[in-house]
Amino acid sequence: MSTRIVAHPFEGTFTEGYGVSLYVTPEVELRTIGSDWDLNDDGWLDLVVINEFEWQDGEQIHDTYSYVFWGGPEGFERTRCDSFATQGAECAALADFDRDGWTDIVVANSTYDYSCVIYGSKEGYTEARRDSFLARPNHGSISVADLNYDGWLDLVWSNWFGWGGGYSRIYWGSKEGFDVARTDSLPTGPAHGNVVADFDSDGYADIFWAVYYKKYDPTRRPSLIYWGGEDGFNEYCRTELATVGPGDDISVGDLNKDGLLDIIMPNHSSEPPPAWTTYDYSYIYSGQGNRQFRMDSLYAHGPWASSVADIDSDGWLDIVFACSADDYSLIYYGSESGFKKTDSLSVKRASCAYLTDFDRDGNCDVALGSQGLSSMYLFYNRDEGWEKLSLPAKGVDAGLTRDAGNPATHKDEAWYISPDIITATESMDSLAVLEGYSMLINTTWQGEGLPRGAGVELWVSATPNPEEGNWSEWIKLDSQGPPSVSGRAFRYKLCFKTGLRTSLVLSGLNSVKLDWRLGGNPLIIQRTGRYFDISLDLSLVEPNQSLNIYDLLGRRVRTLPVNSSGHTYWLGYDNLGRRLPAGVYFLLVRQGNQSSSHKLVLLAE
Repeated sequence: MSTRIVAHPFEGTFTEGYGVSLYVTPEVELRTIGSDWDLNDDGWLDLVVINEFEWQDGEQIHDTYSYVFWGGPEGFERTRCDSFATQGAECAALADFDRDGWTDIVVANSTYDYSCVIYGSKEGYTEARRDSFLARPNHGSISVADLNYDGWLDLVWSNWFGWGGGYSRIYWGSKEGFDVARTDSLPTGPAHGNVVADFDSDGYADIFWAVYYKKYDPTRRPSLIYWGGEDGFNEYCRTELATVGPGDDISVGDLNKDGLLDIIMPNHSSEPPPAWTTYDYSYIYSGQGNRQFRMDSLYAHGPWASSVADIDSDGWLDIVFACSADDYSLIYYGSESGFKKTDSLSVKRASCAYLTDFDRDGNCDVALGSQGLSSMYLFYNRDEGWEKLSLPAKGVDAGLTRDAGNPATHKDEAWYISPDIITATESMDSLAVLEGYSMLINTTWQGEGLPRGAGVELWVSATPNPEEGNWSEWIKLDSQGPPSVSGRAFRYKLCFKTGLRTSLVLSGLNSVKLDWRLGGNPLIIQRTGRYFDISLDLSLVEPNQSLNIYDLLGRRVRTLPVNSSGHTYWLGYDNLGRRLPAGVYFLLVRQGNQSSSHKLVLLAE
């Protein structure tokens, strides 16, 4: 038996092409950007609260602190938290920027010329591990992705206050961190939120910028999708979408399960400050293909943020609007017929929404920040209804809203394809046959067992000639044993499913092992036209065996019985008595713990 062990299977590519948007930590764990909130790796999700300001003697003081509340079996506690200094912090994002296996926090400060990255470690977050970089006042949200596929995470930065003449920026990541000297600018106007996704399914990341304008502003500035491509982004390749005073946190997901991404756009206000004339309807831009969108609307009074997840576990994505102009926020429950059912959560002046399973009971919970009440409210999703808990905060602004699933595509799965595994010799007379496999991957999730739809699948494909391609269709490997697949080369792919709840963490990711058999030449084959006379050397092969014949795609087409003297024949027919077309076929023979394959060239009549 010959065995190939791939000690680190992530030498291949993710099919979305997003570099480290799905990445592997030094501890060999697959993680997603921004949607795994277990910051100290204790198995419990943590809560990051971004405070823009605090009240002192009736005045807003922007030099304040933001918090990390540490989760645990008893839930969140007011005294169990870390704090770090921020200056008018408007938004933040989570990712492992220095690739040390610990999640870092990047914060955009709106009242200070410099923003910062606070690096995570086993000890938590401290001022000693902070890097600052020039990033003039930002407002809205930060998106993280490896946009140039160099293995380092990049930042998409919204420019609300007009620094640089209405241009927003991409900060290119590197080993040295972030620097304003390593940025590219794109014209956006006063941008609030942004989000990265592959909206046109072409394998390149696109950027949606939500651009603010007054309802009666004659310029009618639209929001923008910049389409990514082989040469990056440029201002002549973009699509305009109408919005009205958009909020900070934009959501993306396939709401109607048509395979196309949709954009959930919270519209906050039709007049900018100090008037803040709030707007009553938010938009859903449903993807139509070919870079086209259809606009629908839902009632939501002045929402700053939206977020999506499958809250009621019915397989359809639901929407939460964090409404700043009402005493409650809204949940729209998705279904096959659209958004018919609603629910409300009592929070005044909500500014951000977090959706995930904080208490590990298998249900999706909701956290809402309140800028007016200086609190963070958690709504635990119980069978009997919502259970409310409050945590101290200050002027909570936009949060860490990142939707469930693969952050590169905003779908609930990611596909990884291995490099080609050459199994047989250079001689085309010898094929390998898959005899067994194993996957040394331990899947964990922040809950009691995996949520519905979460897990890992292993698929395999083979080819007799890797130089020419001719790969077989992908075959799923399951508990029924290995299928009849043979070739000179194999490749496998792993499908990681998140179940649209929270990120699926794969720990102990050691190897994928495929076993196959090779052999020598235990038989004599004589051909006359389309007739093959086959004689086995019974001293070398297992007695009383049947011989299997496979086509170039690895499909078994004929099983030949062998008589007691080791003789059989083949007339070029399959098991159903149908005449097979001319071409190359392979005969498999078992030899103890090995197998060998032999090429049969079937001639045309």
